Amino acid sequence: LPDIFNRFWADNTPAANSKKETDSGGVYVTFGDFCCWSAQQQSRQEQDTLIVGQQLSPRNTTSKSASSLQALSPKALYKLGMQYMRGEHPVPKNAESAVSCFRAAADRRHALSQRVLGECLMAGDGVSKDPTQAAYYYQLAALQGDTIAQAHLGVCYLTGDGVDRDLDEAVRLFRAAGNDPVAQFNLGVCYAKGEGVSKDVQKAVEYYERSAKQ
Repeated sequence: LPDIFNRFWADNTPAANSKKETDSGGVYVTFGDFCCWSAQQQSRQEQDTLIVGQQLSPRNTTSKSASSLQALSPKALYKLGMQYMRGEHPVPKNAESAVSCFRAAADRRHALSQRVLGECLMAGDGVSKDPTQAAYYYQLAALQGDTIAQAHLGVCYLTGDGVDRDLDEAVRLFRAAGNDPVAQFNLGVCYAKGEGVSKDVQKAVEYYERSAKQ
C-alpha cells in the first residue's frame, strides 16, 4: 500500500475499532477516520495524495464524514474525487462518492471541481442529470478562466441545453476558450452554418483544421 496509508495505519492503533471486514476477508478503515487524520497531517505539511477505504455517497455520508470533507483542501478534494471516479487502488470506483467530493470543492470556488461537477450533472454520472445545474457550474468555472468549461458552456448556448439558446454568447465563449479543440471545432460549425457569425466556409475549414491538429 502507498506510504500515506501505512503511516495512517501506524498512527492509529486505536482505529482498530473502525476497521471493517470485507467479503474477501480484507479490512478497510472509515472515511471519517482517515480524513480526520489527514487533516491533522495537512496542518504540518501539504498532503497531495489521499487514499480512503470507504465509499462516500449522499446516501451513506455521516455527519462525521461530511465535516471531514470540509477539513480537506479543495485541491485534495478534487484529487480524491478523481480517485473515486477512476477507481484508483485502493479507492473503490464510486461516481456518487466522486460527486460528493467535487461538490464540496466546487462550493469553495475550485474551478476544476466546478467544471467536472458540471460534466457529471450533464451526463447524469453519479447524480441525477440536470443540464441547468451543469451550465451553472460550467459558468462558475468559465468565469475563473477554465477554457474547457468555456467550451462546454459555449456548447450549451449553441444547443440551448440547460440555458436559453444564444448564438452570440456561444461564439464569444468559443473564442474565449482559445486553443481548446472542442471550441475551435464548434466555432467552425458556427461559421459553416452562419450561426452567431457571418457564414464563411473558408474560416469554418480553418477552425476544423486547427481542432484536428490538436
